[in-house]
Amino acid sequence: RVGKSMEEIIVWQALTKDERNQLIAERIFNWQSIPCPAGGNTLTSLKGRSLTPPLLSWSDTSQQWQCGSCGAGGETPEEIEHVAVNPYPNYQGDLNAAWTIVECGKFLEVKVEYAEGWKNQTERWNTCTCTINPYERSSVEATDETPEDAICKAALLAIGLNVV
Repeated sequence: RVGKSMEEIIVWQALTKDERNQLIAERIFNWQSIPCPAGGNTLTSLKGRSLTPPLLSWSDTSQQWQCGSCGAGGETPEEIEHVAVNPYPNYQGDLNAAWTIVECGKFLEVKVEYAEGWKNQTERWNTCTCTINPYERSSVEATDETPEDAICKAALLAIGLNVV
C-alpha cells in the first residue's frame, strides 16, 4: 500500500487516480474497504440460499452477470471482479469531494488560492496553492494545477506524509 510509512516519499504524479483517492480516504478519513459479500461466491455456492436482492443475476441490458451488492459484472459469475461496497470518493477529481477534506475538522485553518493567466497569446496557465495549518504542527503548503490536487497534497503533508 502507498504511504504506509511516514518516512516514505510519495510522488503524487506517479500515483494513479485510484491510488491517490485511496490514500486520502485511508489517511485523512480512516476509510476501510468493506468487501462485497458476494465476492468469491459462485452460482453453485449460492444455490438454495434465499437472498434479497439476489447477489448474482443475469442482466439482459448489459448481456452479462451482475452483482446485486457491488454492481460489478462479468461474462460468467466466476469472472466478476467484485469491488468494495463503500467506494471512496473522487477527492482528486471532484472539487466537492476535495472540499470535504477542508471541512473534515482535522485542521485548524485551510486557505486555498487560485491564480491564472496567459503564457502567451494562446496558452493559459493556472496554479492553485493550498495552505493548511494543522493543530499540532507548522503550516504546510502544496501547489498544483488544480484545487483538488493542491488540497489533497496539502492535507497529506499536514498529517506528516512526505508528498512531492
